[in-house]
Amino acid sequence: MFKNRKLDNIIDIIKKSEGGIEKRLDENRELLETIISKTPKLLKDNPWIVNWIKSNEEYLLKITGAANIELDVRRIRPLPKIPRPTTFKIINIVAQTTKDNASLIRQLESAIHYFKRGHSKGIDHDDDIGFTFETTIEENSIFGDEGAASRFE
Repeated sequence: MFKNRKLDNIIDIIKKSEGGIEKRLDENRELLETIISKTPKLLKDNPWIVNWIKSNEEYLLKITGAANIELDVRRIRPLPKIPRPTTFKIINIVAQTTKDNASLIRQLESAIHYFKRGHSKGIDHDDDIGFTFETTIEENSIFGDEGAASRFE
């Protein structure tokens, strides 16, 4: 039977070039590990990166399958655990007063009271003290151990 030299060359490249297909898959996973551990904000701001890396891996695996190459899985690290984005609530409070900071603190305490009772919105007002608050759900906002922060405007 005749051998197809072009196919043999392609298979040789897949197996050996730049460390071979196992090396390419391993480094792809190492890159994802590094991004997850060193720059979780990068994933927060660019969640498509995970799918991009997974897509490259699928492509490489399909090439391997099409060329009928058996992988040495011992040379490939496991796919890293991809942290699920954390869902959290944000409370926006607008408080107004004609008095001192103690009045603002009372308004915040009133808003907390409404929130603890299960309300997602609230309004309270009198001549000296008034506030409004509303909760919203933010999804896909935090990856990994990155913490939520308070924002004052």
